[in-house]
Amino acid sequence: MVSKDRVSMRHKVKSDRYFLCKLDKGEFIGASTIPTVAQAFQCFTLCCRLTKMYMPIFLVRLDERTGKVFILAGEEHEISIDQDGEWRYET
Repeated sequence: MVSKDRVSMRHKVKSDRYFLCKLDKGEFIGASTIPTVAQAFQCFTLCCRLTKMYMPIFLVRLDERTGKVFILAGEEHEISIDQDGEWRYET
């Protein structure tokens, strides 16, 4: 956790894929990738479909290495969503 006296003023820097908070010494905290609009929409749609079938959703995670959204639902359902919103079952 960063103390408040270290952060004079947080500057929010946005790019296409990153949201960063800049400290006064030039360091970045909270650097994480964010899903694309297509991924977010498809993730919401798939989660609604899964819960409509009374399937529990255990995990929704953005894989920072590949940029894909990963959904783990039910006993054995693993779904990945590409950056363009295309989804498929993982085996």
